[in-house]
Amino acid sequence: MAPWLTACRIAFAVSLPTQCARHVLRPTCRPPPRRRVALRACVTQQSIAPALAVLRRAADSQRLDVARLNSLVRLADLLLSESKRYNLTAIRTRDTVLLKHIVDALSLLQVLDAEAAAAPGALRVVDVGTGAGFPGLVLAIARPQWDVTLLEAARKKTRFHDIVERELALRNVTSVWGRAEEVGQSKMHRGRYDAVVARSLAEMRVCCELCVPLAKVGGVFFAQKSVGAGAEEIAAAKEAIRRLGGKLEDAEEIDRRKKCIVAVRKVKATPRAFPRLPGVPKKTPLRDRE
Repeated sequence: MAPWLTACRIAFAVSLPTQCARHVLRPTCRPPPRRRVALRACVTQQSIAPALAVLRRAADSQRLDVARLNSLVRLADLLLSESKRYNLTAIRTRDTVLLKHIVDALSLLQVLDAEAAAAPGALRVVDVGTGAGFPGLVLAIARPQWDVTLLEAARKKTRFHDIVERELALRNVTSVWGRAEEVGQSKMHRGRYDAVVARSLAEMRVCCELCVPLAKVGGVFFAQKSVGAGAEEIAAAKEAIRRLGGKLEDAEEIDRRKKCIVAVRKVKATPRAFPRLPGVPKKTPLRDRE
């Protein structure tokens, strides 16, 4: 055999195992994808555990059974899932949704239960400027015997209400797409509700102009406010409340996060001039003398 041919065979025999080993070892150096997913899941479970514990305590205090508790958690999951498509909320973690949206909404049940005890038949509640459905959807899940109306001007958010109603089989929820200024002048809604609720809607004078007209005489408007800002806004809104047919009842601290519920009782019919045209209440809030 020619010397050059023997040398080629030896070189090929030496290089072959190295090339084969290179091709075999590369895939095994990559971390298994399943292990990554499992690790993420473990981190998520650990991070939401404190929030779930807080939610369970709040649910127990409000006499909610396991089925309703599960529905509240499912609501949080639906919000996060649909927000990836429609940008419904700036919150991106499940535990934050549970704490800032759901547990916060449950704090309204105590004052609303008192109204329900005094109201004949099912309590009629409207959530003004509900956004993605908070606190209205939480109230509807917690108290299925109530009739809850969600009022929202953004169409993508009323679509989300429809998704939640269908997925959670909620029969006591009505979603209304419209501006509060226009709905407040509608015969279908003006003066029809036992309780009106609003959370992070606007300053107190604006809130009252948008919400008090929807309450029936004898009904009540509950505004969720921060303690510090609430005191200043209440002082500035007393005359506006009187002009709208309301009477300030209470401003009660509800938790350690410096939140309070401001209660305005409707004692007489709201003048027909209120609420004013869309955009006007926010642009020029009611003053002491107008």
